[in-house]
Amino acid sequence: MSNIIYLVSIIIIISVEAVLATDVEYDDGYDSMRPHKHVKPNENTVSNQVREIMEHYKQVEPIGLPGAPIPDPLPIPDMKHSRPIATLLLKNSTMNGLSKFKIEQLYSNLASMQVEVVLKYAKLEILGNYTLKGWFSLSSGGFNVTLTDVYLECIAELEVARMGNLQATDISVDIGVKDIVLDFKRLGFLGTVFQGMINTVGPFVFDSVKPFILSEVNTNMRGDINKNLRLLKQTFPNSMPPIDLALAAARKLVKEHGYDPYRINDYKYSPGLFSIELSDIYISGLATFHRLGNMSITVSNNSILLGVHLSTRRLHGSCTWELSLAGLVSDYGFTSFSIEYLEVNTKINQSLNVRNSPKLNELQLSIGNIQLRMNGLGTLDYILELLANVVPNILRYQILDAVEGLLLRRIQDTLDLVDIEKEIEAHLSKLDDMRNTEPLPVQPEIPPLEDEHYDDIEF
Repeated sequence: MSNIIYLVSIIIIISVEAVLATDVEYDDGYDSMRPHKHVKPNENTVSNQVREIMEHYKQVEPIGLPGAPIPDPLPIPDMKHSRPIATLLLKNSTMNGLSKFKIEQLYSNLASMQVEVVLKYAKLEILGNYTLKGWFSLSSGGFNVTLTDVYLECIAELEVARMGNLQATDISVDIGVKDIVLDFKRLGFLGTVFQGMINTVGPFVFDSVKPFILSEVNTNMRGDINKNLRLLKQTFPNSMPPIDLALAAARKLVKEHGYDPYRINDYKYSPGLFSIELSDIYISGLATFHRLGNMSITVSNNSILLGVHLSTRRLHGSCTWELSLAGLVSDYGFTSFSIEYLEVNTKINQSLNVRNSPKLNELQLSIGNIQLRMNGLGTLDYILELLANVVPNILRYQILDAVEGLLLRRIQDTLDLVDIEKEIEAHLSKLDDMRNTEPLPVQPEIPPLEDEHYDDIEF
């Protein structure tokens, strides 16, 4: 479980690191306290862990997670179950199968940095020895309590610590089971006499083991997660979520790479005798995109689903045009336009088997009101402006439906050419560079402020 939450944290940091690797730096004043040596290549590097996970999920039914620090079997404290007619003692018990889980569902809200994980166990077994003492009898032997369809649910919240690193704060864990099957060896005649008592052993064992497991998970998981997170070099300000910091850096990159303002290729349309040519087409405002609502990562059915909902502020554009009739009569002018906003809501699916290409499951576009100004045709400018300002707004949804279908096919054609495994392998070395050789020091707890009392002071 801790490895899963740690990997989600890595995804958050990689998404931020990808854009912050340019010129965006954040100085939190703790730089001198951080070790700066790179990790030497060895089997414990993040890159090798990622490789193991990629190979693991190439299986048809992957079970467990490579490198997960899960004790299996897990020793369980002795348990005592007393009734007026007899006392049952369970000792030398272990829980088996904790490492054989399947990730039923994972949901991560990248904005609030909350991770929800549901693990499913087809079967967990508690094995040990029992002693059953009655008034006039004694029986002992081995026992097996089989828990089927077990669900382990965990909700963890991440925050930016004072030193700028991510850390896990609140972690809540719960466990549920569908059925419990008992098998006590060598009960003999006592099994019939104490059948009613034996029937209550299943819920008793589960209720006794549950707090122990939850305590072990809560105690060890947070420390394990935070120890790994303190090894990461990337730090963040605590004034905004890391994903918004990444979007801010991405907006800067869009401008630096010349995409805002963006020049569109010249366009010429000649249906017959009449032709129109558009040139010097520019659109600005593309770098004003921002997050709307949550950005989420969901894992289910061995696939990752990334949900992104972005919107721009008002877009402005302009172009020059030339209108001709049979090549004899021509006129030219200038047009400016504005679009209130452009929203993009998309969901991309990637199989955990990285041999498969990503799929664009959903693409929804939404635009605000369109306004257009023209000059060059005299009185005709006003007629064309009226048509241009009314018709696109009336036919907005029909236009978007046509554009969405075309874009979805074009984007999917591009995604089909992407070799995800090759791309991941090409960037794995950067993951190792993100780690320090030693974790950051644990930040000291700040003692609460004590109330000051002024009872003895005369005013």
